[in-house]
Amino acid sequence: MFDVVWRGGWSGYAGTLAKTKNGLPAQSIQEMLLAPHARGHGFGSSLSTLLARHLPEDGRVPSGTIHGENRGA
Repeated sequence: MFDVVWRGGWSGYAGTLAKTKNGLPAQSIQEMLLAPHARGHGFGSSLSTLLARHLPEDGRVPSGTIHGENRGA
């Protein structure tokens, strides 16, 4: 689990859970949440990349979905 800090303040969190998903060893993205003041700035793709870069190098693949109502993503 990682805190998201933007402009010096807490702005959300992102985290994964190591588990087998669809038969693959995965880092399953459990939550990526931004506080209201940090939404709508297009941070989603950057946050995904930053999260992936900080995961342990244990051979697991990042895996996740985007909520269907999240039109920006």
